[in-house]
Amino acid sequence: MPDGALQGAVEGANSATSAASPTAPSPQTPSPETPSQETWGRIDADGTVYVRTTAGERAIGSWQAGTPEEGLAYYQRRYDDLAAEVAVLEARVGTADPKQVSAAVTKLRTALPEASALGDLDSLDSRLAGVLEKCEKRFAEKAEQRAAAAVAAADSKRALVTEAERLAGSEDWRATGDRFRAIVEEWKAIRGVDRKTDSELWEKFSTARRDFDRRRRTHFAELEKTREAAAETKRRLVAEAQKLADSTEWVPTAHRFRDLMTE
Repeated sequence: MPDGALQGAVEGANSATSAASPTAPSPQTPSPETPSQETWGRIDADGTVYVRTTAGERAIGSWQAGTPEEGLAYYQRRYDDLAAEVAVLEARVGTADPKQVSAAVTKLRTALPEASALGDLDSLDSRLAGVLEKCEKRFAEKAEQRAAAAVAAADSKRALVTEAERLAGSEDWRATGDRFRAIVEEWKAIRGVDRKTDSELWEKFSTARRDFDRRRRTHFAELEKTREAAAETKRRLVAEAQKLADSTEWVPTAHRFRDLMTE
């Protein structure tokens, strides 16, 4: 019987079933282009199974259940499972999250030196290395995309700062106040700017908004003073008019009432 499950390299029910009940494949004569099972390993007289790699020959298990050919075929199937998993990772590298693919490749590649499988393990390692290279390229592409997005986001906030600085001198108090509030909401929706740049731009925007708010408060404070002065003047005019109400000096009093009305 085989000596155990594949050391962390292949998962799934098919592998477990094969480990429990190895089935000998139909005998086939390999073509000249297809390496025979013996090319990748052998089973010695005591049933120990060996695989050949560029690092040398190593034992991967023990076969006592049938003929050496059946044992070689069994471990070849385990290799095929590994090769299928590598193919899946090769297909996913262009579409899936490169971080996840890279983690899966690293895990599988780490397991290859101890894999209980018979086949061209060196080729699988090279293919996995190629997948990692593609992952690195995708990492670089994503980094470039993030950098470009950050530049665009910063430019959007700079445009808002420019608008805010222009609005700081406006005297359309209500409309400009509404626009400043809208700019704050737009600012919150823009993401991806690095903290230093964002802080510098926010300070410029805040300065422009404070300048506008200060001018608006000053304007309405002065307006309130003007209104109070006008009200005080009218109180004085009313008081004088009330004193004149009982006057019998008709002509000069009438003239004074006209003057009070003009004031």
